[in-house]
Amino acid sequence: MIPLRIVHVLADPGALEAEAAANLVAELQGDLHENAHLLATGGTCLAGTEGLAIDPRPWRWWLGGRARALRTVAAWTPDLIHVHGAGPLMLGAALDIGQRLGLPVVVSLLGTAEIPVLRRLKDPRVAWTLVPSAHHRARCVGEAGLARDRVALLPCGIAIPGVPASPSDEHWVVGAITGPGRGDGIERLEEAVESVRAAGSPVRLRLWSADANARPARPGSAVVIESGTALGGFLDSIDVFAEPGDREVHLLPLLMAMARARPVLAAAVGAVAEVVPDGEAGLLVPPDDDRALAEALRQLDLPSRRSVLARGARRIAEDRFAISTIAHATVEMYRSALGGGGGESGRRSEITSVYRRVTERLR
Repeated sequence: MIPLRIVHVLADPGALEAEAAANLVAELQGDLHENAHLLATGGTCLAGTEGLAIDPRPWRWWLGGRARALRTVAAWTPDLIHVHGAGPLMLGAALDIGQRLGLPVVVSLLGTAEIPVLRRLKDPRVAWTLVPSAHHRARCVGEAGLARDRVALLPCGIAIPGVPASPSDEHWVVGAITGPGRGDGIERLEEAVESVRAAGSPVRLRLWSADANARPARPGSAVVIESGTALGGFLDSIDVFAEPGDREVHLLPLLMAMARARPVLAAAVGAVAEVVPDGEAGLLVPPDDDRALAEALRQLDLPSRRSVLARGARRIAEDRFAISTIAHATVEMYRSALGGGGGESGRRSEITSVYRRVTERLR
């Protein structure tokens, strides 16, 4: 099997999409990747990649960024472009490059924010749109008008680390992500934790934010928000991961928590129920139901209950979301986009010829 050359496209190397892409690239390196490249707005490269930072804003793109990107990507002689939830401008840039170089494009979605973008930029060069759940697939077909047979259910893969020890024998910790756009779920979670603590539970609440300037969710709150640790390190320091909001969330943090044998407490919105089976990997509650949220916390106050859910969460993560399984399935999608996998060498020769023509034209 000939290893593939993939250009991975990201909008923000610090976003959750980059975390998922980093897992995939690390697993693909070697037998499945001959090499990997990164096209992104930031200058930070994924490990093992050669990067090119571009500015996809139209006036920057057409005034020089496009020519430089074409020249660089053609020199890489890739087989395919893989866009990791990069937003409208980067997706547009990737499709432009795909058209000029004759490359198929694969788009991975972690959330639903890009679905309107796909409707506007619907393009035959998108060979596959990869989505993490049936919920996302239905929305891509219904809202973006994508052909059902070109939208594949393929969740993001996660590394399966060792199970970290419980952070404390004296109390148990509920952790959640806070920040803009997360609704009022964090406030309801704080209130639920306070009510359970008032009844004698040794539960504590810890919040994490990617924003270094983040503040507590409510004025006067005693909850400290961590912002200096990686998300994985934060998940290692808690016993239960909570997503209590009524809005759709990225699924990657849920999967990362499950891989660490951390049960999930979440509102049953969007695709959450597909990823977290209620009563097996965690507890799901109706959105905006404060009483149900507090009751779920009281159930989790029992160490035996947390232990059973922790084992279930770990098992599901290993069986369904391990990066080794997802990476091989992704390569199958790549080869399908290339028409079966037999034409990579010829494609590279064609791209090399394009590279020479583009370089000569720009001199």
